[in-house]
Amino acid sequence: NGFGATVAISFAEGDSITNNVSAPLESIEPWRIVTGLSYNAPSGTWGGELIGTYSSKKDESETGAPFVPDAFAILDATAYWNITDAATFRVGLFNITDEKYWWWNDVRGVSAQVDAYTQPGRNFSASIAYRF
Repeated sequence: NGFGATVAISFAEGDSITNNVSAPLESIEPWRIVTGLSYNAPSGTWGGELIGTYSSKKDESETGAPFVPDAFAILDATAYWNITDAATFRVGLFNITDEKYWWWNDVRGVSAQVDAYTQPGRNFSASIAYRF
């Protein structure tokens, strides 16, 4: 019927051992879940997807980082239209709720000017692809 759903979860743990001293590995991202609902017209001419992403907060007791970003949730929407068999028009509205957020690996170890590492606020993209 053209409807679809997506769920992806990522979780990892690890330790760094130096001189027989074990410490949590700081390069590991906090756990994350991505969910999506999609629709693709039976004709294959158009479709779209609504995607939600939640990233948890890194456990502050496992890091000596000067800045630990909060958990966040963002919402994105994408759509496409197959203009011809060879041409596809795509649009996307990203971070619809205009959330201010940071990815852990962008800011780990950063102590000043953390706002320089935020992800974009609400933003839009459009593209046309042509296949020869």
